[in-house]
Parts: sequence; structure tokens; C-alpha cells
Amino acid sequence: MPIFRTLPEILSDAWSRGIETTDLPLKEDWLSKDKATINDINTWEQIYHQPGNIGVYAAWSPFVELYIITYDLFLNTPTGIEIFDSSEKVSQRLLDFEIKLPTNIVWV
Repeated sequence: MPIFRTLPEILSDAWSRGIETTDLPLKEDWLSKDKATINDINTWEQIYHQPGNIGVYAAWSPFVELYIITYDLFLNTPTGIEIFDSSEKVSQRLLDFEIKLPTNIVWV
């Protein structure tokens, strides 16, 4: 089951696994011609999470190809979040941590 979180929820509780739900939150498309930033995203889908260690999230609402990797112990530092604009880039970065996400996960 999917897990959805807001950025404040991600930043405030690195140890939570999140709450699984069958109710999908409203998904809106990114309509701006500007590039989306993490602050533009209202809801993130949690793709992978090791509580207190690392989390991987995909933009859900608005729906745009934007991903973040959070380093939970360093969330309050400039190096606590990495931002990616493609699934290929985030997948490649995760290989540095020996994390290979299943190919059956639907990405943007």
C-alpha cells in the first residue's frame, strides 16, 4: 500500500515509517511552465524508507517528475536532501547506496 507525506511531515519525523493507505490523495498535474521545486509539492509518495537513515519520495501532487532522497540524520543541514528531475537519475544515485528499487514501482 502506498504512503503519502507532506514535506513538513518528512522533515519533522525521520523515524516514522508513515501510514499506509488505500485512499489515494487528490492528484493534480503541474501546470506551470516553470520547473517545480520541492516547496511546490503538496504531497509526496514515499517510494522507499529506512527510518532514521534514508528516504526516497516522488512528487504526487502536483504530479511532476521530481524526486527527493532524504538523509534522515542530516535533514537540518544543506546536505540533508538531494533533488532529482528524472527517475533514471534518482535510480542511479540509489545504486551508490546499494539500493535497487523494484522495477514494478510506477514512476512518473
